[in-house]
Amino acid sequence: AGGLPYELVELRRAYPRYEQSDLVQHPAIVWLPYQVSVMSFFERRAMGIPVLVPSLDLLVDWHRRFGLVFERRVDWSTAGARRGSLLPAHPGARPHIAQHDPNDERSREAVAFWLGLADYYQLPGVLHFDSWEHLVDLIRTTDLKQASEAIREHH
Repeated sequence: AGGLPYELVELRRAYPRYEQSDLVQHPAIVWLPYQVSVMSFFERRAMGIPVLVPSLDLLVDWHRRFGLVFERRVDWSTAGARRGSLLPAHPGARPHIAQHDPNDERSREAVAFWLGLADYYQLPGVLHFDSWEHLVDLIRTTDLKQASEAIREHH
């Protein structure tokens, strides 16, 4: 694909059924999150596999346009019918938290605030891309072996 040093392949196409040992054969994984915390993300880190994830701005955009992080909240299928939470923020909530309703899908700021707390934005060594072109550039220019070593050192 455009002179990439690697082939991008959907996981389930490459491995309808896979073992963890299959995954370590690959230099990196491009992660399109459907949830803010997934155990397999930590498993990939424990194996030292570099993970490339959309930047927060890009993920917020994709989520708001396509519902990418569809398990961000329990009631995703009915979320569009109302503006936010059924209950107000807890009276003791800190102001910077209370001002961002975690269930308000219509507020870019609220979605960005809560997605920004996801594991893939909080842990070191995760590579973030701002566009498909930026992803290609990262794959071409990043020393993925060195990135893997850095992840293993942190883990």
